[in-house]
Amino acid sequence: LPSGRIELQGRDGVVLASGSRTDAAGRTATIDGVTVDQAGGVVALTSSHGDVTLQSGARVDVSGAGQAGDGGQLHLGAGRGTVTLDGSFTGTSGPQARGARFSIDAGHDLDTARLSARLTGQFSGELQLRQREGDLALGPGQHYAAERIAVSADGGRLTVLGTLDASGAQGGTIQLDAGADLSLQGSARLLAQATSATGDGGRIDLGSRDGRL
Repeated sequence: LPSGRIELQGRDGVVLASGSRTDAAGRTATIDGVTVDQAGGVVALTSSHGDVTLQSGARVDVSGAGQAGDGGQLHLGAGRGTVTLDGSFTGTSGPQARGARFSIDAGHDLDTARLSARLTGQFSGELQLRQREGDLALGPGQHYAAERIAVSADGGRLTVLGTLDASGAQGGTIQLDAGADLSLQGSARLLAQATSATGDGGRIDLGSRDGRL
């Protein structure tokens, strides 16, 4: 469904099986003699009580087309379950376009190591990572890069040992929130500076509901 919207909802779980292809990527089209790079669409997979699973061999694509097609949006929501990312998901965009957006809302057991590896080089517009229960850690060597980054551990500690990079021509934003303690370890790097001489610096916000910073 080029540049379209695909929503799959399941009370007790959503599974994209091995070999499946969920494609909302944009296409380069000719309209009235003009070549147009179309934006990526939206894919939203949500379960109210179960898990969301991308099996190995499943593919999801919300990329923008060509040089000017904006990236689309991928949302994975399992607020009472887990999100398993064994399949592949793609959200790229050209140098003249806005980056794709990625959001994940998991009840527990978010595999940040696998997530970091899968996000490398894509979804550069926005990253939203939420875990509702338990502690969450972004381990050493993990790297997340986007114009806007938000990470939250609603019901536990949030520990950062990796890199969150919201740098750009204009500095971006980083928002970190924890239900308990929020800890930045020695290896942690939070970057939101402007890389252009005329750009404005970004913003970093840190919050803890019931703990310490």
